Amino acid sequence: MRSARGFGLIEVMVALVLIAVMAAALLPLSQRYLNISRDGRQREVALRLAESKLDELRHFAQQNQPQLVVSGEGSQLIMHTEFSLDWAVHAFNWSSSQQAWQPAVTNAQFGGKQDVSVTVAWHNTQGEPQTFTLQTALVALPTLTAGPFGSRP
Repeated sequence: MRSARGFGLIEVMVALVLIAVMAAALLPLSQRYLNISRDGRQREVALRLAESKLDELRHFAQQNQPQLVVSGEGSQLIMHTEFSLDWAVHAFNWSSSQQAWQPAVTNAQFGGKQDVSVTVAWHNTQGEPQTFTLQTALVALPTLTAGPFGSRP
């Protein structure tokens, strides 16, 4: 009688135990990578929200409406995460005598430059507080009607 070739019961059981141990070891690693991916997505949303607010404020500055560029706050719920926005605006006037920007008393006395800081805050998947801040300077530029190459229609 010839012996049958194939896997025995013990070999199959050992292989199943090894697969189970490896799967159990890889499961927490997979969960960690999913959390990192979610946190990265939340950071991207925070960046987009801050950019959007800066674009909105920049639009008011370009329309020569600096009185509309004021500090404020707000919040948005995106992908089951609450993002709170806080933006601070500081107006400055140019001082010819001191050759430097001086803080304006009010936006009504705005003289050309506004420093803007937009901060987005949220809690990550572990419940830890996170923040992201973008800063810029807005300068109202007059529209040009003439230049070295002629006048604009």
